[in-house]
Amino acid sequence: MYNNRIFDGIRKLKHSSSSWFKLRNALVLLVLAVVIYFAPLVFQRGRLIVLAETIRSHGGEVYFANPLCAKGYCLKLPLKLNDTVGAIYYISYQSSEDYPINDEFIDSLGNQPHLRHLYLGSEKQPSTITDHGLAKLSKYPLEILSIAGGSFTDSGLNVLEKIPTLKCLILRDLDFSGDQFQCAPTLKNLKSLHFSDLSITDTGLANLASLPNLDYLDLNKAVIDGDGLRHLSKSKNLVCVNIDNSVIKADSLNHLIEVKSLRYLSLKGKATKDEHVRQVSNVNQLTFLMLNDSEVTDQGLIPLTNIKNLHHLFLTNTHITDAGIKNLIHSPSLTKLELSNTLITDQVKESLLHIPKLSKVNVSGTKLSSVTIQSLRDSGIEVMTSKPGYLH
Repeated sequence: MYNNRIFDGIRKLKHSSSSWFKLRNALVLLVLAVVIYFAPLVFQRGRLIVLAETIRSHGGEVYFANPLCAKGYCLKLPLKLNDTVGAIYYISYQSSEDYPINDEFIDSLGNQPHLRHLYLGSEKQPSTITDHGLAKLSKYPLEILSIAGGSFTDSGLNVLEKIPTLKCLILRDLDFSGDQFQCAPTLKNLKSLHFSDLSITDTGLANLASLPNLDYLDLNKAVIDGDGLRHLSKSKNLVCVNIDNSVIKADSLNHLIEVKSLRYLSLKGKATKDEHVRQVSNVNQLTFLMLNDSEVTDQGLIPLTNIKNLHHLFLTNTHITDAGIKNLIHSPSLTKLELSNTLITDQVKESLLHIPKLSKVNVSGTKLSSVTIQSLRDSGIEVMTSKPGYLH
């Protein structure tokens, strides 16, 4: 009997040992499965953090999305913790000699499924991205893409049709004419174009105008070929056009009459003269006109009274005098006037008071005395004496 109990105990012990061995093996397999599953994620997270730190150490900016957001509400996390668990959605980097923005840089960005905003290069440190690097950007769900410099071609830019999320495109200092930019009609979400230091051909503007929902066009320091602006009449949603510091024939501005949706026009810079303003005076749908830093004269302002809907007029850093403001007293809708750093004096007061709907004026950097300024304020006009800016 005693021996039987011993044998029973030994059998139970063996069974227990066998069960523990099986459990241990199962746990080992589970741990291995977890490691195999999470190893790529840990590696990818490590790459993200290294990429962010490298860009930041060279003066760039990288932002990670907060993963703890729902229905517009977010639980604020410490920056380092947010970088550890969040996904990159914003990169801005101006390039440097030891860490240049080129095709290899684009490759180093790796997989960024949440990257929405990408700003690359600057005037002093332009990128050297080619068509190859540009093609790599098509895998990101970009909403804003800004590139300064580069050697990609017009046809290479057609890769943007693979980024249906793109809303804003900013290109500077490129050999881009727009001739081969044929994917424009497919970019239904692209509403804002900012081009600087480019030469746009007639065909190029025709292609740009075929963007179905374009509402903002900025052509800064651009050379605009011929009568290319006539193509903008195809843009049914175009609200704002900036042609600042650009070479353009005065007569071509007359084509803006056909852009019925146009409300805001900016013609800043020395290239803008009285003949340009004379053509603009026929664009009666305008409500906002910026002529800062232009060569417009007192006489050049006379035609502006023809713009019956003009509410805001900006004349900062021009040679406008009291006589020029007197020419505006018949502007029926003018409510805000920016006159910073002009040649006006106290004699301008009566003219300002006779502009029927004028409610706000900026006179910083002028010779207006405190007495005149107070008198205008007492008359119900809001007078600003701060640095030049937008009148809200």
